[in-house]
Amino acid sequence: MNRSISNKNYDAPFQASVVSNTSNLIVTPGSITVLPETHTYTFTLLAINGFLGGVVKMSIMVSIIKDRVINCATAFALNVPACNPAQARPETQELQIYKT
Repeated sequence: MNRSISNKNYDAPFQASVVSNTSNLIVTPGSITVLPETHTYTFTLLAINGFLGGVVKMSIMVSIIKDRVINCATAFALNVPACNPAQARPETQELQIYKT
């Protein structure tokens, strides 16, 4: 899975975690450094508990320390196709991180 993450509101990198809101997937890496501007990050999804594909609710969670601690969580849905290595293809979406 490829995710385009935008950090246009902060001039410094920050840490973020991408997680599945269900017990069907493991996301790796679980934590990344989000650089200023928009960049694409690659994640591997590992199906567990008999997951065969479908829509999964996920979140990206961020804590930014700059004058004060800013916590942010953004939810998104991801349609995970049934696993077939012969048809594997990356999916790209853009997520925006905003100051609160």
